[in-house]
Amino acid sequence: MRESTFPAMGSTAHVLVVGGPHDLLGRAAARIEELESRWSRFRPDSDVSRLNAAPPGQAVEVAADTLLLVTRALEGHAVTGGAFDPSMLTQLVDTGYGESLVDDLASGGPVVRSIGDPGPARHGDLSHEFVVDADAGTVTRASALQFDPGGLGKGLAADLVADDLMSAGADGVLVNLGGDLRATGTGPDGGSWHIEVEDPRDGSTLAVVSLDDGALATSSRLRRRWTDGDGNEAHHLLDPSTGRAAATATTGATVVARYGWQAEVLAKAAFLDDVRPDDVFTLVEQLGAAALVVTEGMVLPTARWADFVVTPPA
Repeated sequence: MRESTFPAMGSTAHVLVVGGPHDLLGRAAARIEELESRWSRFRPDSDVSRLNAAPPGQAVEVAADTLLLVTRALEGHAVTGGAFDPSMLTQLVDTGYGESLVDDLASGGPVVRSIGDPGPARHGDLSHEFVVDADAGTVTRASALQFDPGGLGKGLAADLVADDLMSAGADGVLVNLGGDLRATGTGPDGGSWHIEVEDPRDGSTLAVVSLDDGALATSSRLRRRWTDGDGNEAHHLLDPSTGRAAATATTGATVVARYGWQAEVLAKAAFLDDVRPDDVFTLVEQLGAAALVVTEGMVLPTARWADFVVTPPA
């Protein structure tokens, strides 16, 4: 097994490869950088930034990976009834997340940002707002809504990189992008991949899950957060019904699913479970996934969560 850790996508990338050619770690790093250069809203020349800068109604030519990103984001919005909403960039900026938090969080001190009063997001069919033309290789914004894939970009990137490395000859791969990970093939000990699930409240291990070919993602409000200096706090997980940082007792939600992008979408929906009327646990089960939701005083698993656990919670 070989492994590599490096900064990527506003977080830390951790890539592990079992078997295969010796250049696979470099291949993974190059691919992750390529995807970040296309998808980052903090890079003015990225596909996402060019799409948001273009006038409504103007088709923007983008890479095939970006067509897939927008398509998956629209699917995530539809399947969660709007709990995952990729059209909330304006609200996110108004809440204080207009610039990257990487340097601020690395400093270890409190992050201070201006917190505005954004309005709620839209809940309609976003496929009419972001039109994907696969034949032409373009995406068109129909209105002033801005596109932001959020954590789905990391989950989808983990999927694409893992599949690429397996196609290049690896026996097993794990790609972890800031907690959004995809594991496939043979693990380091010749069996399944074992993944520790961290308690967002204190960093302890809640459980260890086993993955043969699957993904895991966690959404938490305790990491990417900031204050306006007057005691008002915000975080990056917004409630589409208000456009503001979700006011929820949930501290974190972890989902195991087939693909990284799916796990990320469902983790966001599970995080919002107590501020939305939808039965997210039922949705997670219907899609063949499993979730573990952590509140300030409880740990709540879905029925299928135990199927993946090899070490039960302490």
